[in-house]
Amino acid sequence: MFSGRVSLALLLLSAALPVGAADWPQYRGPDRHGTTADVSLLESWSDTQPEVLWRQELGDGFSAVSAAKGRLFTASLVETDQGTREALLALDPATGEELWRVLLGEPVETEFGNGPRTTPTVDGDHVYMVSSRSLLLALRAADGHEVWRQDLAGDQPVPRFGYSMSPLVDSGQVVVEAGSEEPGRSVAAFDAATGEERWRALDGAAGYSSPIAIEISGVRQYVFSRREGPEVVSLSTSGEVLWRHGISAVAVIPMPIFHPPSQLFVSSSDDSFGGLMLQIEKVGDSFRVSEAWQERLMRNHFNSSVLVGDFLYGFDNATFKCLSVVDGSMRWARRGFGKGSLIAAGDLLFVLADNGTLALVRATPEAYRELGRARPMSGKAWTAPSLADGRLYLRDQDEIVALAVARPAAAPEDAKALEILAAYAEARGGEERWREVEALRLTGTYAAFSETSSFTALRKRPHLHRLDFELLGAPATRARDTEGPWMLHKLLSPQPALVEEEPYRSQLERESLFPLLLLDDFIATVAFAGESAIAGQPTLQLEVTIEPPGAEWSSEETWHLDPETFLEIAVDSQVFDFTQGTDAMRQRTFFSDFREVEGLVVPFLVEWEYGARLESMAVDEVEIGPEIDADAFTRPPGNPEAEAAPEE
Repeated sequence: MFSGRVSLALLLLSAALPVGAADWPQYRGPDRHGTTADVSLLESWSDTQPEVLWRQELGDGFSAVSAAKGRLFTASLVETDQGTREALLALDPATGEELWRVLLGEPVETEFGNGPRTTPTVDGDHVYMVSSRSLLLALRAADGHEVWRQDLAGDQPVPRFGYSMSPLVDSGQVVVEAGSEEPGRSVAAFDAATGEERWRALDGAAGYSSPIAIEISGVRQYVFSRREGPEVVSLSTSGEVLWRHGISAVAVIPMPIFHPPSQLFVSSSDDSFGGLMLQIEKVGDSFRVSEAWQERLMRNHFNSSVLVGDFLYGFDNATFKCLSVVDGSMRWARRGFGKGSLIAAGDLLFVLADNGTLALVRATPEAYRELGRARPMSGKAWTAPSLADGRLYLRDQDEIVALAVARPAAAPEDAKALEILAAYAEARGGEERWREVEALRLTGTYAAFSETSSFTALRKRPHLHRLDFELLGAPATRARDTEGPWMLHKLLSPQPALVEEEPYRSQLERESLFPLLLLDDFIATVAFAGESAIAGQPTLQLEVTIEPPGAEWSSEETWHLDPETFLEIAVDSQVFDFTQGTDAMRQRTFFSDFREVEGLVVPFLVEWEYGARLESMAVDEVEIGPEIDADAFTRPPGNPEAEAAPEE
C-alpha cells in the first residue's frame, strides 16, 4: 500500500498525449479557452492548502504567464540605465529565477496601471510578444535571440491603454489586430518563421480583445471581437471575411468563447449589452449568423468567462456567476471576489479575486461549491492564472507566485496496480468518456427476499443519487440529495429520513459516488495483491481504499478483475445491517452481463451477498445523459422524528 492520491489520469494520458501536453503556451491556455483537461489535481484544500513553491518580485504589468519549452514567459517593467522599460522575461519553472530578458521599449502609462498588457505566445522553438507600444517580436525561446520584428503601429496612434491583444499563432502565421488608418489593413498576418507579411484585412483602430482560432463546419477561421464597428468578425486563414455581426457594445475586451460545434459567446461590461450567444450556420459556401439569446447577466469586463460542459462561469462585473449556454439563464451567483478572473481544469475552477485571494470551486450548475481557499498574494491581481505541470502561476502588480496543486504521484513500486487500473478504465469505456456523462437513468428488476419489483436508479453530477424499489411489499428508497443521504426502508427507516448516524451515512455516501469510474477522483490508495480466483474463475486482486477529497469517511475494498477483460468479477467490502446484528459483515458484490451503451460499458446484472441476504438488480435499460432535475433527488416530507436506524 502507499499513501497519497493515485494520479491515474497522468498514467492514462501519458501514452496518448504528445510531449508538452501539460504546457500552457499562450494566453488562456492550450486552445485560448481558459481550460485544460488536466484532472491530476488536488480536489480539496480543506486539509492542506496548496504549497507556495516560490515567489519572485516583478515590475508592473498585466501579462499572464505562458509555460512551454521548459520555461515560463511573462513580461513586466524593469529598470535600466535608460529608465523604465518593458521586458519579456524567461523564468525557471522550478525556482522562478530569471533565465533571460529582452527589452521591448518604453511603456504606455495609464491611470489604471502601467506595463505590458499582452501575454507571450510560444509556438515551436519561438516565443512571440507584442509590447504596449506596438513592437511585435519573434524570439528564440531557448535564449531570447531575436528572429524578427515588426512595428504594428508605424506612424499611427497607439490605443489609449496600449496594445493589449495577445498574438495568435496558427497555420504557420502570427495573427494580430494591428489597427490602421488605411482601409483593409487593420488585421495583419505575418509568416511565423520569417516575419514576412502574408495578408491584411478589415478597417479601423486596434481594440483590446485577443482573437481565437476555431473550426465550424470544417472551416478553420479566426474570430475577433472588435471595438471598431463594434462587431464580431470571422476571417479565413488567408484573410477573407467569412461572416460578421454587428453588436451594440461600446467596448469589448474579453475574448469570444466558442461553444462547439457552432456557437460563440461574446460579452462586454456595457450595462446595456451584457452577453450575446451567436449561432453560426454554414449555408452553401457562406455562413449565416443569428442571435440565440442576449442577457445582461454576464458582463465580462477585462477577463473572459470559461465554458465547462453547457455552462458558462465568469464575472458579471464583480459578481461570480454560472449561466446556462442554452438560454442564458442564471444558475447561481456569488459576490466577494471583486473583479476576479478564473481558469478551469476539468470540472475544477481556480478563481482569483482581485485582492489575491484564491478559491478552488467545483464547476457545477447546482450551486456554488467551494472546495478550499488560500491567500497567496495581497496585491492588485487583475491577471488570470495559468496552469502547467501541476503548478498554478499567479501574478499581481508586485510578484509572481507558483503554487503546487497536483496530487502526489504514485509510488513506483505500485506501477502494476496502476497498470491494471488503467486497463480497467479503458475496458469500461475510458475516463474521458465517463467525464462527459452528467446523468444516468437505469430501470429494471430488483430482487430481495426472493421477491421481485421494478426499480429506477437515477444519478446526476456531482453525487446526487436515488434508487427506488420495493422491499417486502413496501416502497423503499436509498438516495442522496444536496443535504446528504436519506433513506426510506421498511425495516430501518419507515419514514423518508435524513441519515446522519454512522455507519449508514458512510455506506450511502459510498453508494452515491458518480461515477466511480472516475478513479482518480476517489481512489486514495491501491496495491496489487496478486492473482486469485472466485468460484474457479481466475482474478487479478487489488486492495483499494475509496476516499473522496474532503470526505470524512473511507471504504477499504478488494477488487477482483478478470485478467483478460479487466472488468469486475466481484468487489469485497464491509457493510452493516442492524437487522442481522451490530457487527460489520463482509459484502461481496458480483458484476456480470457487461454491455456497451453509447461508448460506456455497464454491468446489466449486479448481485449483493452479505450475511444472510441476497439482493440483485437486473438492468433492462440504461439512459445516458437524460434531463433530470435536482428536485428528483430531494427527500420528501415525512416524520422529522423518524430514525435513520433503530437503536440497539
